[in-house]
Amino acid sequence: MPTCPSSPLSSSSSSSSSSSSSSSSHTPPDTQGRFPPCIEFGKYEIQTWYSSPYPQEYARLPKLYICEFCLKFMKSRSILQRHMDKCGLDHPPANEIYRKDELSVFEVDGNVSKIYCQNLCLLAKLFLDHKTLYYDVEPFLFYVLTFNDNSGCHIIGYFSKEKHCQQKYNVSCIMTIPPYQRKGYGRFLIDFSYLLSRVEGQPGSPEKPLSELGKVSYQSYWKSIMIEYLYKSNDTKVTIKAISRATGMDPHDVATALTALNMVIKKGERVVILVNRKLIKEHVQKLKQKLQQRIDVDPDYLHWTPLISTQLLLEEEKRAEKEYVSVVAGKRKKTGRCGYHQLPQVAPRGGSSRHFRLSRQVSKNRSVRQKKKRRKKNEKKKPHVVVFSKHFCLCIRIDYCYFHFSRSVCFNFRFD
Repeated sequence: MPTCPSSPLSSSSSSSSSSSSSSSSHTPPDTQGRFPPCIEFGKYEIQTWYSSPYPQEYARLPKLYICEFCLKFMKSRSILQRHMDKCGLDHPPANEIYRKDELSVFEVDGNVSKIYCQNLCLLAKLFLDHKTLYYDVEPFLFYVLTFNDNSGCHIIGYFSKEKHCQQKYNVSCIMTIPPYQRKGYGRFLIDFSYLLSRVEGQPGSPEKPLSELGKVSYQSYWKSIMIEYLYKSNDTKVTIKAISRATGMDPHDVATALTALNMVIKKGERVVILVNRKLIKEHVQKLKQKLQQRIDVDPDYLHWTPLISTQLLLEEEKRAEKEYVSVVAGKRKKTGRCGYHQLPQVAPRGGSSRHFRLSRQVSKNRSVRQKKKRRKKNEKKKPHVVVFSKHFCLCIRIDYCYFHFSRSVCFNFRFD
């Protein structure tokens, strides 16, 4: 992850220049093309890299003042100080799903905290060239990483992901604020996104296409994960599916990383994985030297439940295939876990018995003669309800003809 020049407000000009030279080789563009050219965020004064679509009256200012807790932007320091006296937030407006030592991760719903997420996107655009999403934040979840002290939870960076993504992307946008870059927080955010993918039970991948900086960061991460997995693994046979299941990475990304490490060869008509033990040992030795700089994610400190669990859905589908529920004249027979309320007796209306039958898609090719035979046969029996269920709770009242299901299932209803 690249960084930009930033300096604490209380430091001298000499300390500011030293932090600029050692932060990164990335040089920000000329200040004439950036709006605003500088921001004051917490105790840092940061030069921006790119323009962000703030309102024109704020973007044309030489310096924009942003509250580090609610991310509201203001025109002057005096306004910011008055706002800080009244600001009721000292952490992101969301649930804390991870905390270890001084680091926390908050899950912010774009549909619940819309203004906060919009301001977060505007802040991220100052340091991301390819970001295009600013105001349509409702379909996304934002995972904000913070550093905690006595004054509150200070934002380090974040990544966002779409709530219901058909491509199964686990990251839509990722950013670390410049003062915290090159300290291991970017890798922490990437690692955390794959931890969520493993909990969900499905492999994840960043949204494509990747930017140049994102491509470099992710390829470096993928290769290190591959080497560490092969170093710890004692299996004689290594498969891409097993690596994907253990790491949460998409199989295509696993294949890309193994190809970059020259561990994929063609043997006859088959493509096999050739483990390079020498390369693995060299990487592990380098890793031990840089172990103090890495911030690992500890799964034991994660308290989070996914919106949709793939494993639960698969188990529910298997139960639904085996489940058959038949309710006859108020008595019930069932197999499976689903609990059903006993239905009341259906009173005859107008002296004649009225029968209600609910079934799945009745065949359109059924002849009129078959329907008449079934109607005559049912008239001799008591009122009954036959239910073919896929794990839902059924409530029926014949008098007013209304139906309620706890799960949306398509049925055809017919009164005989």
